Amino acid sequence: MTATPAPFTALTPRPDATDRHPATLAPATPAGHQPKRHEQHQPASPTTALSVGLKKPSALSKAQIHRIGIVQDITDAKLAQEALQTTSAELERRASELQQLALRTAAEPPTTPYAPLTPRQIEILQLIAQGLTNAAIGERLFLTEGTVKWHLRQIMVKTNSRNRAEAIARVLGTTQ
Repeated sequence: MTATPAPFTALTPRPDATDRHPATLAPATPAGHQPKRHEQHQPASPTTALSVGLKKPSALSKAQIHRIGIVQDITDAKLAQEALQTTSAELERRASELQQLALRTAAEPPTTPYAPLTPRQIEILQLIAQGLTNAAIGERLFLTEGTVKWHLRQIMVKTNSRNRAEAIARVLGTTQ
């Protein structure tokens, strides 16, 4: 009785295999697939060789062994291609998400990191940036030195600054 050849089964070397002889080959498992108990690699027997359309493992020619290696290489290449296609689709999906996020972020107006200042506070801050003292600013704007100090304290609270230089950097550094 002649055995009917089964559909193509990829063969991979067993971990202890040292050559590509079919007797040392076992059915391959797809990447990431854990073999089930009944699928675990067993040494190829004459029956296994018959199931893939071969006669006897000992009667295989070098050309047949070479063809088995080529078939295995093709199977490995197809599995790698499938993995690359899956990864490519995932990367395209993530790129689309990033583009949408970038468009949403660009459409949002930038938030001011401090409370808005009054026109008078901005004017005082610009004069401080020019290096004027509180007294000189008061003379120029017809204010008392105490009023200039009050405005300066309000500027520092609104901008969450510890000193004049920090307030200037936070307000005038972003607008000019």
